Amino acid sequence: MKTRHDAKSGAQEESPYTAKNLDGAITHLEIVVAVDDNIAVFGRRYWLDRVKRIASTPQIVPAQAQRLRHLLDQIKDA
Repeated sequence: MKTRHDAKSGAQEESPYTAKNLDGAITHLEIVVAVDDNIAVFGRRYWLDRVKRIASTPQIVPAQAQRLRHLLDQIKDA
């Protein structure tokens, strides 16, 4: 199972997402990024970290990966 590094504690965390709930998480981020064009509410770093954490989910399918790449592009261009 893929994990991510927690910068604050130094611990490795498992992705909280599964193949079953990943689409909902991606949809949520797509809505938030579309509404907040300049990613001002939490800042660009926060949203980049969220997308990368979702992307570390095991069993991600190509369509989900493509949606996440699109989100990364939107955030980087904001």
